[in-house]
Amino acid sequence: MAICDCDTCIQYTYVDIHGIRHPGRVLDASTIRTHKAKCLRRKKVHADGHDAPNTPVPPEPPTSAGNAIFLATLQAEATSNTQGLPVRNIDTAFPRLESPLPPSSSMPLGAVTYPGTVPDAADTRFGNGECGFEGTGLAGDDLDAGLSALGERFEELSSWESRLKVRSRLVPSYIRLVFKSKPHSLTDPVAELDVRYDGTAEFCILQEWLLASVDYLSALPPLGHKDADGQLQALHVKFDEELVRLEGVRSVSWTEELVEKGMLFQEEFMNAPVTVAKPPLMEFTETPTFLLAGLLMVTVLHTLSDVARPEAAYALCALKAVIFGLFVWSNTTNMLFPSQQALVDDTPVDIRTVLARLGVEPQITRYAACPKCFMTYPPDPSRKGDPYPCTCINSETDKGICGTSLVRRELENPENEGDPPYVVHKAIRPYPYRSMKDWLAHLFMKKAIEDIIDVSWDFVPPPGQPYGDIMHSPAIRQFLGPDQRTPFSVQANGEAHLVFSLFIDWFNPYGNKKAGKSHSIGVIYLVCLNLPPHLRYRPEFVYLAGVIPGPKEPQVHQLNYLLRPLVDELLELWHRGVCLKSTANRRGGRVVYAAIIPLVCDLPALRKAAGFSGHSASLFCSFCSLLKQDMSNVDRSTWPKRPDWKTHLFIAREWRDAGSEHERRAIFDSHGIRWSELYRLEYWDPTQFALVDMMHNLFLGELRHHCMEVFGVDVASEKRTPKNITLHTPQEQQAVLDKLFAALVAKSEKALLRFRTDYLSTVARFNNVKVNSTNPSKRDYVAHLLELNATAIRMPPPLSEPTTKFCLHSDQLDTSARHDIFTGEVLRQVQEDIANMTLPSWIERPPSNFGNAGHGKLKADEWRTVCSIPMILALVRLWGVSGASSEEQAVLENFVHLVVAVDLASRRSMSPCRAATFDKHMLEYVQGLRDLWNHRLVPNHHLSLHLRTCLQLFGPVQGWWAYPFERFNGLLQQTRTNNKPADMPLTFMRYFYMGANARWLMSTTPWPDDAVYQDMMMAFKRAFKDATRGTRVTDIPSFGPDFLKSETNPDYDRLKEKPLIPSVYDSLYSWVNASSPIDFQSAFAPHLDGRPRLPALGAFVPRISRSGVTYATSRATAGDSFITFLDRSRPSDSERSATSAGQIQDIFHHRRLEGTRTIVEPFVIVREYLPLEVKHQPHDPFRRFPGLQTELYYNDFKPIVRVIPLQDIVAHFASLVYTPPGINRPCIIARSLDRS
Repeated sequence: MAICDCDTCIQYTYVDIHGIRHPGRVLDASTIRTHKAKCLRRKKVHADGHDAPNTPVPPEPPTSAGNAIFLATLQAEATSNTQGLPVRNIDTAFPRLESPLPPSSSMPLGAVTYPGTVPDAADTRFGNGECGFEGTGLAGDDLDAGLSALGERFEELSSWESRLKVRSRLVPSYIRLVFKSKPHSLTDPVAELDVRYDGTAEFCILQEWLLASVDYLSALPPLGHKDADGQLQALHVKFDEELVRLEGVRSVSWTEELVEKGMLFQEEFMNAPVTVAKPPLMEFTETPTFLLAGLLMVTVLHTLSDVARPEAAYALCALKAVIFGLFVWSNTTNMLFPSQQALVDDTPVDIRTVLARLGVEPQITRYAACPKCFMTYPPDPSRKGDPYPCTCINSETDKGICGTSLVRRELENPENEGDPPYVVHKAIRPYPYRSMKDWLAHLFMKKAIEDIIDVSWDFVPPPGQPYGDIMHSPAIRQFLGPDQRTPFSVQANGEAHLVFSLFIDWFNPYGNKKAGKSHSIGVIYLVCLNLPPHLRYRPEFVYLAGVIPGPKEPQVHQLNYLLRPLVDELLELWHRGVCLKSTANRRGGRVVYAAIIPLVCDLPALRKAAGFSGHSASLFCSFCSLLKQDMSNVDRSTWPKRPDWKTHLFIAREWRDAGSEHERRAIFDSHGIRWSELYRLEYWDPTQFALVDMMHNLFLGELRHHCMEVFGVDVASEKRTPKNITLHTPQEQQAVLDKLFAALVAKSEKALLRFRTDYLSTVARFNNVKVNSTNPSKRDYVAHLLELNATAIRMPPPLSEPTTKFCLHSDQLDTSARHDIFTGEVLRQVQEDIANMTLPSWIERPPSNFGNAGHGKLKADEWRTVCSIPMILALVRLWGVSGASSEEQAVLENFVHLVVAVDLASRRSMSPCRAATFDKHMLEYVQGLRDLWNHRLVPNHHLSLHLRTCLQLFGPVQGWWAYPFERFNGLLQQTRTNNKPADMPLTFMRYFYMGANARWLMSTTPWPDDAVYQDMMMAFKRAFKDATRGTRVTDIPSFGPDFLKSETNPDYDRLKEKPLIPSVYDSLYSWVNASSPIDFQSAFAPHLDGRPRLPALGAFVPRISRSGVTYATSRATAGDSFITFLDRSRPSDSERSATSAGQIQDIFHHRRLEGTRTIVEPFVIVREYLPLEVKHQPHDPFRRFPGLQTELYYNDFKPIVRVIPLQDIVAHFASLVYTPPGINRPCIIARSLDRS
């Protein structure tokens, strides 16, 4: 009970137990809310100067108000900051207010009620099954009319219910409203709202709509039906409560103004963060280590190796038998001691018990997703066995209520024996979702991770230095917090500020190759960017928010319903924060704030999630407004710009609030913009944060497109290459052309068949002769040439240089000629290089039958490898030499531009200069496609010309590409399921988290130092390590169970000590004295001079790891022994990079004492390759292309080995031995694989 002080009750006086008088009456809370809502309506009607209408007219969508607000916004003075990222004008300051989130905003469990649905006579939930008209006496036609009106009423009320939920969600309770004037005293009335600010404008629009809706509902006549009239009354209450909530938002915002003016004490009105309880600890602290190892073994097999539950139960029973047998064997009797018997009895035999004891099972909420429109409904825990509504009540624009069934009835076995089975209602299409707050609570219980997060913002790259990670990029560093003044990187008062990237994708759970199984399941991942690159993509630290049920993908904006639970939590994490009651380092708890910034998806998913039109639409680009028909335009100065952020949001709201599907289509066709749930995050800028994923754009996009569509690799093996090709000088070319012309005039087929095919095809193209064959023969060309009129024959001019293949000049090249260049002979050379080249172990060798139909579908990683290594090695040797035609050289130069651009874009560091260089090469490549072949560009070509913006804003792509998520999809595909589509999403989510938690437990449990446990960990590392093969290993360093350990202090094994030979020791001695603060004396000096002696011993090892990359001796792994290293002997002004190439002969650790510190440092003994002499350098075809980082060396070593520290190794290199023309001596190609 409380005191109501509405306009009516204020006339009364209440006297409390102390005799103090209060204006108002004591009423229950529901009545007070109703009174206040009526007061608001009366005030509104009085202010408008008219009474409520007698005839109910549904309120129109507030488009006119929105237009007026937008016009007022355009008239406002611009105050944005012009430096760095744009100041978010729409991000008004939202302090953490006091009132909790309403059910309509966040829909927490237990806080959601559903309206009644049209009653089914057979559904006992609606009473006795009678129609329910009370005292009406209706019969016959009147009864039919009454039933029809009843159905219409239920449908109309459900529509109002749905619209109320959707609209109220747009104005959260913690929004900060902006007023036109500030308060000057506590007695000042609440000022008028300033609708120029978007959050305030949304508030005013919602309030206008609520008032008009209440007037309409109030005028609806009762039908005399208990359920219908009761639902109408309940809807009245909900609208009144929403009006009261909005008035509370206005009141709290005004109070905040008073607080900022110092007129009120702040803590009374500030909204506390959402409190999250400490997650339950894993119950194994008293479990013996050997038993824990056994339980984790079975858990790992079950979660990571898909060992089914019965087989896991057998393994547990066998483990129990082994423990029992060991106790019996050690006791030399069949009797067990009580402690031993208790341990045997405590060993579980059901894997579910083990999972619960270890705490690896995640807490998952099962939403009901509509099978038709994907609207999501959280479960109501108070309705056990029936937690969801029967049908979908979603309604958008003029389409009416969805009405699709959400649940199915199933019989469940009783809990008590003898009781009858009971009926439960289960979701037809369950949507599993894990709360982000729960995930954060578990994350912060990991001490090592909390330590890393605490310092994640500390490093600030020096001005002018490349960005080493996305956390150093301008997009993250210039991102402002909720007050729009303080950088989000400032973690005050022990708070943790987290930034995430969002990835959405779909995959086929049956695998891409299984025929007849067309099924698509979606996933929503978030990655915490505060973690370093080598940790952030580990499954243990990836947040899998939801698994979208199949079998079909949601259509366009239907994805918004699935994102809604996540966005609700993100709004809390932005405005209020989450108070974790306890963390690993802070028992008293800490407050966490979070935001998502980059959206990383392939093109279809990105356009769905971000509200843009698809890449096949007329407005195909999300960065500019270039039309599809102008896609081949590469003059960026003519590209029309996209609307700015504010205008973009205005158009999206217009689409969202449109009254019909026709209006929505018109808006979308005009602007290519629709509403996205992400736009509720007022800090999220769709014009900058929806990124181009480099993996899909460059690797699967442009590299693959060039090989298949430009080179025609897939048909190259069918092209016959002429034999006995002779090099023709320009004079010889002219002579051949003269003879060919004479044969054409004479119409002599026999004479024409004697000419080479390259001359015949070139003359045919020059005369616009089209040969209708995918693989034309010499006879095909002759037959078509003989059809020409002799007087109309034109002969092409000879080339300006000798060539083995006659062709047109590059400016005369026809599009049909592109497949003629990459012939079967070229393809065979590429295949030979694939087989013969030497690669490090972390690069997966492409299929040796590349280009043939049998090589299958290449992955993105394989496209990068095949284009950047074997194809470059082959094409430069074939087309980069003096004997190549100008056409071949032009095609090679165009391809090199692409390869260099891809290499620059995929580096581990990024700077504005490197981004500009990438853009220069990419523009040259795309322009070359147009100039050489008049090639029709595709969306990936256009988007790659926008990639520079993403690189400059977000830094190196390793922080925002799709590689790791594609790997996670592959892991989910391997999960064993029961093949029931409804159960798959939950199974995928459960086993993703259980497997990740099992990895974490294995990696962080303090196992004893005994060799047995160390062997167990090494075996686990070998069996369940992440996929380290593929070029990504140098992009994101790999790691095993010891991933939290530092590599700066390697172990020194005395058992592997050997004396260093004099030449090695002399090099080591010189290096140490040049770099160490202590001056050492040689161990071989005859007399002591007071300086410490440098030990002449080293602990030799076959291999060593640095940043996750393994380097090995030539005896251990040949591919891992080829390295490029810093050559400090080269002058600093050298035009070429100061690196040399060599092969690792030995690796050793050296230990020395510097004062009181023991220094253990790794070194490698390298045999250095001989560089080319000056006279041979012009014959190195790779020197023309310095961007390829490829050099030619003699395949011989210098006589003296070099000793270099491990940190001086730059990278591995791919190698190939051949004898170049003009050198006539075996040489080795060193193709550097440096990705730094």
